[in-house]
Amino acid sequence: MSKGRLQAFTILEVTIAMLLAAIVIGISYTAYTMMSRSYQQYDDRNEKVAEFVLLNKLLRRDISNAEKIVRSPEGINLEGPEGSIIYSFSDEYITRNQYSVKIDTFKVSNSDLITSFEEKEVTEEGMIDRISFTGVLQERKIPLVYVKTYSAEEKFE
Repeated sequence: MSKGRLQAFTILEVTIAMLLAAIVIGISYTAYTMMSRSYQQYDDRNEKVAEFVLLNKLLRRDISNAEKIVRSPEGINLEGPEGSIIYSFSDEYITRNQYSVKIDTFKVSNSDLITSFEEKEVTEEGMIDRISFTGVLQERKIPLVYVKTYSAEEKFE
């Protein structure tokens, strides 16, 4: 057997390597946490925008497809060939009850709901041709206006 020296690391060298590894892991974890938080905020913002856009799209489509729009105690009743769609407005959300089968809730803050028929405001039950309210998206107030054009025949019914 030979009594030569073996090449090895000293305890001090191993300790320094572990310290450097801990620093690198700490920096990596901090960067990951920051990126994750940033992505979560981005995702939340996009989800709110998508919900706002979907509400706008559905309201426009439902109003154009409706044969008659009526103001009711529940909100706005859009009567069509397939049944009724009822939009109910609350300060923090808007619900859409489609044919009494499916209810959608849009978490869109809103205020100042005004309904009118031929430039005259309708506050109770009655036929309407204009709906306007203010929606809030990312702390910005956005005025939304929807208009239904009736034929002369539909107005007399």
